Amino acid sequence: MITFRIKGLVKEKESGIPLSGIFVKAYDKDLIFDDLLGAAVSDSNGKFEVVCESEDFQEFFDAKPDIYFKAYRADRQTLLHTTEDAIHWGMGKDSEFEILIPFASLHGQEQTQIILQSDDGTPRELFEAGESLVFQARGLRPAHAYEIEISMAGKELFISRLLSNRRGEIEETVLWPQIGFDDPNSNARYTPDEAQQRWANKTLTLTLASAGKRIAQQNIRLAPALTRPLVMATERDGRLLNGFEVGTQPLYLTLRNLPASGEARIFMTPRQHDWRVGDPIVAATLSNGRPAVRDVRLPQAGGQAVIEFAAADALLPGAYDFIVRPLRYGYEQNDVPRLLATDIVCSRRITGAVIREKFWTAKPVLGGCVNKLPVSGRTVSGAPYFRYSDTFEVGEDVWAALDPGIVDPNNISKMCALYVIQSKDDATWGTDNSLAHLPVLGGNAAVQKLKVQAGCINVNRVLVWPAAMQPGEYDIVADFGNNTPDASSFVTDASYDTPLDIIDGYFVAGFRVVEDPGTMADFAHAGNWNYDEAVVAGMGLSGTVVVDDENGSYHNPGGFSVISSSVPMRAHAYFPADSAGVTDPAQISAAQANYPLVVVIHGNGHSYTSYDFLLEHFAKNGFIAASIHLNGGMSGLGRANVFFHHMTVLQAAFGAKLQNNIGIMGHSRGGEAVLKVVRLNQEGGLGYNINAVVSLAPTDQYGSEVLGDASSAPYLVIYGSRDCDVAGWTPYAGYTVPQTGFSLYDRAHGDKKSMVFVYRATHNGFITANDNAAWASENPLDFLDPDPQKKITKAYMNAFLRQHLRGEAKWEGMFTGEWKPAEVAASGVRLFIQSQEASALTVDDFEGVVPNWQLSTIGGVVSHGATLPADPDEGVLSPTLDTKSPHDTKGMKLRWNNLGDRLVFDLPALDVTAFSTLSFRISQKVDSASNPANQPQNLRVALKDGTGNERAVRVSPFAEIPFPDYRPIHTLSKSAMNTVRIPLKSYTIVCAGQTQVNLADLVSLTFLFSETATGEIDIDQIEFTN
Repeated sequence: MITFRIKGLVKEKESGIPLSGIFVKAYDKDLIFDDLLGAAVSDSNGKFEVVCESEDFQEFFDAKPDIYFKAYRADRQTLLHTTEDAIHWGMGKDSEFEILIPFASLHGQEQTQIILQSDDGTPRELFEAGESLVFQARGLRPAHAYEIEISMAGKELFISRLLSNRRGEIEETVLWPQIGFDDPNSNARYTPDEAQQRWANKTLTLTLASAGKRIAQQNIRLAPALTRPLVMATERDGRLLNGFEVGTQPLYLTLRNLPASGEARIFMTPRQHDWRVGDPIVAATLSNGRPAVRDVRLPQAGGQAVIEFAAADALLPGAYDFIVRPLRYGYEQNDVPRLLATDIVCSRRITGAVIREKFWTAKPVLGGCVNKLPVSGRTVSGAPYFRYSDTFEVGEDVWAALDPGIVDPNNISKMCALYVIQSKDDATWGTDNSLAHLPVLGGNAAVQKLKVQAGCINVNRVLVWPAAMQPGEYDIVADFGNNTPDASSFVTDASYDTPLDIIDGYFVAGFRVVEDPGTMADFAHAGNWNYDEAVVAGMGLSGTVVVDDENGSYHNPGGFSVISSSVPMRAHAYFPADSAGVTDPAQISAAQANYPLVVVIHGNGHSYTSYDFLLEHFAKNGFIAASIHLNGGMSGLGRANVFFHHMTVLQAAFGAKLQNNIGIMGHSRGGEAVLKVVRLNQEGGLGYNINAVVSLAPTDQYGSEVLGDASSAPYLVIYGSRDCDVAGWTPYAGYTVPQTGFSLYDRAHGDKKSMVFVYRATHNGFITANDNAAWASENPLDFLDPDPQKKITKAYMNAFLRQHLRGEAKWEGMFTGEWKPAEVAASGVRLFIQSQEASALTVDDFEGVVPNWQLSTIGGVVSHGATLPADPDEGVLSPTLDTKSPHDTKGMKLRWNNLGDRLVFDLPALDVTAFSTLSFRISQKVDSASNPANQPQNLRVALKDGTGNERAVRVSPFAEIPFPDYRPIHTLSKSAMNTVRIPLKSYTIVCAGQTQVNLADLVSLTFLFSETATGEIDIDQIEFTN
């Protein structure tokens, strides 16, 4: 029996956009009758796969079929396209094809349709001043650039160039926010009364064109009066003011035409792209740490009032929306933390107010003119409806949004062109600042153009790459060209020019298009072989085994009594397969000669059957994967010993198909047991090549186990901040730190290691459900849903295994914190990465026998020049320096209270040209009054060379120093460090206003506490690495 795998990709011919939901039939062309080999439906990326056997072919002697396809609409009856006139002759056992369907076949004579709507989403032609003009079009060519012009009485007001999506639609786009409250051709802003007088009863014309040819046109009428409720940020006189620099003035709100009077509560919330009834309301934080909520008295119905919502010194940088809730005293709904139908939102489509950070402070390089900002992002189905992202799955849409809260104020109201370019290295940027818009997007002639609006990110949000199919690393550049607000005279210069232009990228890639390890699959099917005592006995092996185990928890290695455990041999095993329903290991896919092995060791109270979803995912990614049974109550040693017995069974079942190339994953007690597996394998000379080790929510209670020295291996720890089982309780006798995954990570050495710390994730949510809340008396509503937790499990474990068992280096950035896989990023989950390479050039690891903060590991003097309020402390972090630290390591604790504070590490004329990254671990200290409540910390790191050239690079463009996750049982809150990695090219790349630093002659490294007025941190492992 010969198995044939027919893989394909369905695209629109003209644009190359992948087509989903296309029903594809594959045929073998024969002399008399054509044989139907099989059928499939293309997935969201346009991919399909048909698996068939050779006996399906009538001409039995033809082992190489002659293949053609027929493509149908989703109804499976309407034929769209056939390749019968382009047969693929004599194809092999594994063949891949492209089916290109012409645009005309897909869309026929579909009419172009323009849809105009306002904040409420209702199509209309009549608008009031102050509403937002939202444009949508259908019936267009997919992935094609179109011009949209708004004019009045023949005079152009503004023009934009937008890109249609894969379905031939221009998705909802705000063309003119708060119509009439500003002048499209100037910076003039108006009060509501002035706007009404200026625009009442006017008629606008919207024209849709392509390459200068008009496609459709529609009139827009403006109403004679303002009758809608208005809640907007203004000057004190009621003049529109959506944004201003922090600290420069109070925040005023103008309230007009509200449907209620009397008392009301106003919430200032973090901005989101849209608001819908039921969305959670989370008040923003003011500078004093209090929620931004204020009770006010509303004007009489139909009237207008201007209120001061917050003083200038109370505001923090950010983008905010406002929600007005009329109060009815005695009603519980007053305090419901979700949007009610009776609440009044400032706008569904645009941001209420943007409080901008001081412009020069926000520069990545202090005093430099590189405007590096997040631009790439995606729309998401729930609040906040749009999210910045630096990673997109192959076939996903890439959006761009220019946030007026962080762009140069001089760019506001100016025209720009958005280029999507291949990322360049620092040497290339140094000699070539030209911009080449991707050819797949039409090149420079098709670059999109828009005006940067003052009020809202949503207005400056456009689709820049529909169905991105080319894996790689890219930057987005907003080219402001000849620097004009006039669309008719705007000219792009196709070059990145500082300080005017904006870039998402430059120091590191702006975004990447890459397969998602949480959803990808190399095989369409996974076989499933379950075995138990009887099956194993039938193989001539012991159906029940007796293993040595520990008698309980202990601290010192070897400090236990041996007990025996009798364990039945049961497991679920999955493997790559060529068809569904396969249950025999002998039916493993012949696509490869052999496969790596992954074994899962579960924890106490867990079941080996709970990991099937994960095993199936591994199998479809080219692994043989098994989850083995352990008895309840077993300790770490017993779990490790059972592993070796299952290896005998798996080797017997899969034979030569099983590589001696093994990854092991343990959960809870199993997460500690996997370290014992590595040690026992090495000590016993058992010969298993264990090349990847994963600990999921692991314990640390059986002898201070260490993955290191001769027993080292690439290591990954995944742990949740709301783990209620391995929560960080009082340490077991002899341990200095509470048991968590942090201590296992800290002690590991000798190979690459990474740790993923997931805010609000739990002990079991990564695999099953959040079912252990009662253990810590915490509210399950505070936990991260299991769905995003499982996405993390699948994505990070699969990528780690592919990296270390299959040699795929492309996943490295996930484990250094450079990027998140697409599905994880889209979920909005907050996770933080620690990582360390096996080799690095250490500046200071604070591990001296005698703590001395003034002398670094590399031998240099450490000083602060009397700037800090007190000398730093060096020594054991937990419990000596920080009782909330979960780390089993030494480090430094320091506090600052002035923007001029610093800490200087002298270097001995150091050459770091062999390295690519400056790295250190850092955390905010829990319970420190010096850290602003619920705010990330920030600082700069400066490098200086022997000739005095120095650059200070800001941390926040590369990593977050997050506020700790405070738990209801506060003793379980943790000062958890994550790793900051600053690319060394940040100190050498061209940056107007700054000299380059000579990395071959570094004489100092300085932490500059110039970004927040006060702070207190723990810090460790300052090093240069790759």
